[in-house]
Amino acid sequence: MSQGIIKRKRVGRVGIACRAVAVLCCCLPALAAADTGQDGDIAALKAATLDLIQSQPVPADPEGSLAIYIGDRDPGLLLDEIEVWIDDAPPLRYEYSDREAVALHLAGLYRLGLVTLAPGVHRFRADFAARYTGASPDRWRVTAVLERKISIAPQPAMLELEATSGSYIGKPELQFHPLSAAAAGTAADSFVPGSRDDPRLRFAAFLTATDRPFAGAVELLQLQARLHGVAPSADFQLQLAEALQGFDLTRAPAVYKDSAGADAREGDGMAQSYADYNRGVSLMKDGQGAAGEALLAAVAAGKADTPESAALRDRANLVLGYAQLRNRTGGNAVPLFSSVRSPGPYANAALLGLGWALLAPSGNGQNTSRQTQGAAPFQRIPVLLQPQLTGDIATLKRHEPYSLKPATPQEEQALRRALVPWVELTGRDPLDPAVQEGMIAIPYALNHIGAYEEAQEDYVRAVKLLEAVDVQLDVAKQRVGDGQMIQALDTREAANNGWPWWLAAYPKEHWWLADDPSQPLGAPETFYLQHLMAGDDFRAALQDFHDLRLLSDALERMSGAGGSASLEARIASATTAQAGLLRELAIAELEREQGHTRMYLGEARFALARMNEPAQAVAAK
Repeated sequence: MSQGIIKRKRVGRVGIACRAVAVLCCCLPALAAADTGQDGDIAALKAATLDLIQSQPVPADPEGSLAIYIGDRDPGLLLDEIEVWIDDAPPLRYEYSDREAVALHLAGLYRLGLVTLAPGVHRFRADFAARYTGASPDRWRVTAVLERKISIAPQPAMLELEATSGSYIGKPELQFHPLSAAAAGTAADSFVPGSRDDPRLRFAAFLTATDRPFAGAVELLQLQARLHGVAPSADFQLQLAEALQGFDLTRAPAVYKDSAGADAREGDGMAQSYADYNRGVSLMKDGQGAAGEALLAAVAAGKADTPESAALRDRANLVLGYAQLRNRTGGNAVPLFSSVRSPGPYANAALLGLGWALLAPSGNGQNTSRQTQGAAPFQRIPVLLQPQLTGDIATLKRHEPYSLKPATPQEEQALRRALVPWVELTGRDPLDPAVQEGMIAIPYALNHIGAYEEAQEDYVRAVKLLEAVDVQLDVAKQRVGDGQMIQALDTREAANNGWPWWLAAYPKEHWWLADDPSQPLGAPETFYLQHLMAGDDFRAALQDFHDLRLLSDALERMSGAGGSASLEARIASATTAQAGLLRELAIAELEREQGHTRMYLGEARFALARMNEPAQAVAAK
C-alpha cells in the first residue's frame, strides 16, 4: 500500500469533516459568481438551480393526504425493511442500507410515502424486519407486525411508525404515533413547525446523512416556503447549512445564516484522525520516521466504531507495517499486518506484507539498528515489493541472483510460514498489485524449498492470468474511450433508493472466478470500476457528474420556469465537460494498472524461463 496523503474531499460524503456553520444570505444567487474554473462553474450551477427551486411556489398537500414516516431511535436495532398496506392498495415497501439504518438512530426519519385517502376509517397493516446491533448480516433477523384501524380527516395528516426492540424479554415492535403541528408543541406527538422535531426537517436530516444532500436541501427549502414567513429555527438553519455543505456549496462566501443557539456539532474526531494520518505520512517522507510513526501509531490504536474509522486504522497499520519491512525489522511488522481486517479494502496488501514479514529474522535482531541488520541470517526480503512501496526494485533484482542456494532448515520454515498468508491471496482480484505479487511470491517460495514442479505450475498459471488481465485492460481502455463507462455510470434512476448510486454499475462479486477455469478470463464491462472508485480524484469527479445529473432532473420537473432553459443548456455543457474529465482519469488509471500488470507478467516469464534453462547453462552464468 502506498504511503499517500488521504484526500477527504467528498469521498462518498461519508463523515463530512467540517461541520462549522457560517452565515447564510436568504437568497442563493450570490453563489453563482463565487468561484472560477470547472469546480466553480459546477458550484455556480448548483446555487442557481437551488435558487430557482426556492423561487417556485410549493403546492399544498391535498385533502385526505397522509404522510407516513419511519423512525428508529433504538440503538439496539437496525432496520432492514418495512412494508405498509392500506386497505387493498399495493403495499409501500422500502429496504434500508446500513447507513440509512444508522441515520435513523440519529433522530432521522424516512418518508415512506404520501398517500391520499378518502375521509373515514381504513385498514392499516405494517410489517418490518430488523437486526440486532452487532449481529452479523445473516443472523438474528427479527420481524414484527402492526395492525389497526386508522381514521382519516379531510385535512392533511402525518404519522410516524417507530421501531423499538421492546423490553429485555419483549419482542421488537412498531409504535404508532399520529403527528400534529402545534404552536407550542406540548402534546406528546406534536411538534413546532420548522423545529428539530418537525418530521419534514428530520427527513431532510436523514437524506443529508445518507449521501443525498441535494434532496435534503430541496426538502428544507420547500419546508421554508410552507412556513409562510415564519422565521426558521436555529435547528432548521443548521440543518440547511449541513445540507448545502454536503452539496459542496460552502466554498462560496456568505452561504449560511447565523445558527447561534443550535447544538454545536464541532470537534469532528475523524477530521483530527485524518489530519494526524496525513501529517504522519508527510513526516515519514521527510525523513522524520520516528515522529511520523508515533502519529500513525496513535491513529492505528484509535477507536474504530464506524466503517470509516476502521478503514483509517487499517491504512495506518499497513503503512507502519511496510515501514518496518523497509527497515528490515519484519518481526515488528507481523502484529501490524495482522491487525488489518480481512475482508477489508487493505486486506490483500496486508496479507502480502505479512508473508514478507514472516520471512524476516525473529528475536533479538528485530530492534537492532539498520547498520547491524546486514548480519541477519535470512536476507531474501523484500525481493518483489510493490512498485508503490519502493523505487529501487531493479536494483534489488540485480543484486539478488535468481539461482539461490537451497534454503536452510530455518529458512525453509520461514518460507512455509510465509506461504500461509500468500495462499490466501489466491483467487482474489487479479487487478490488485498485492494479488499480482502474490502470484509470483508463491512459486518463489515453492522454488526455494525444493517444490520445483509446483513452482513451475504456479508460474505458468500466473503468466496466463496476467496475460488475460493485460488483454482485458486494453479492451477496457477502448470502452472508456467510446463512452461506455459513462453510459454505465449514468444511473439517475438510482439516486433515491438509499444505496450508493454508483453500485449499480459495479460488476458481480468475484467476477474473475470463471465457471470454467480452462476458459480465458471473461471480464464484465466495468470490471475496473472498483479500482477507479478507490481514487479520490476520480470519485470526486464522478460525484460532480452525478450532481449535474441531479440538477438536470430537477430542472426537468420545473419545465417552463423562468430562466430554466438557459440553465439547462449550461448544465448540459458542464456535464459533457465532466464526462470528458472522467474518461481522462479512467484511462490514466487503467494505464497505470496495465503498467504494474506487465511488470509482474515480465517477472513471471523471466522466472519461468530461468527454471526451464538447462542446468549447465545456469551453472555457466
